[in-house]
Amino acid sequence: MCSAGTSATGITLSDTLPTGFVYQPGTAESSSTGSAPFTAEPDPTGTTGTITWSSGGSFPLSLAAGNDFYLRFKAR
Repeated sequence: MCSAGTSATGITLSDTLPTGFVYQPGTAESSSTGSAPFTAEPDPTGTTGTITWSSGGSFPLSLAAGNDFYLRFKAR
């Protein structure tokens, strides 16, 4: 959630996967509510260790104050 009272821009999201887990390509989806409908998102940079999504493509370039952004994906 963007709670700073102003918009967030240049958003980058990173997640560190547990040792032995691998991101499953084509599984990233986003939602502004945390429930359906979800929108397909591009794959992150990396598939093991720390994986990262950066602004661009269908990824939001900014997030207005008070708005939420949920990202989900599969890893095995």
